[in-house]
Amino acid sequence: MGRPFLLCAVHPDKRRSQGSSIIYFFKYVVRDESKFTFYATSGSIAFILGATATKWLLKLADRRTLMITLSVANALLMATFYLVTLTRITC
Repeated sequence: MGRPFLLCAVHPDKRRSQGSSIIYFFKYVVRDESKFTFYATSGSIAFILGATATKWLLKLADRRTLMITLSVANALLMATFYLVTLTRITC
């Protein structure tokens, strides 16, 4: 049996260390630190939505198929970051 509370114990620490380096990206590359707040908030909301959707997603497919499908979808979405240049971002 999985223990989801362990993920909750580890996740905030990972998020904190990840955020401490990403803020430099917004400061020196994007040159607008205020956009970091939107990034951090949207990431937390996405995590909460994903955690609450787990039971619903498991009704659609078994764990193995779901893990493969979501991993491929995540890889495709992450690959788009390599296709978008910084000059094309206008938010």
